[in-house]
Amino acid sequence: LPEGADAVVIQENCQYDNEEVTILSAEQGRVSPGNNVLKKGEDIESGQTLLRAGRRLRPQDMG
Repeated sequence: LPEGADAVVIQENCQYDNEEVTILSAEQGRVSPGNNVLKKGEDIESGQTLLRAGRRLRPQDMG
């Protein structure tokens, strides 16, 4: 996360207008700290295979 940020709002819940972003969630602008943020190691375990050898990498594999 960028410095000073403590949450993530998915783009489907936002509206972009020029350089301004409006949050369209049901809570209208209320985003809890830690929302949509995973802690280090929370989604992948040590030793877990992420991609098989020989797999051609796709853009979604790089994220």
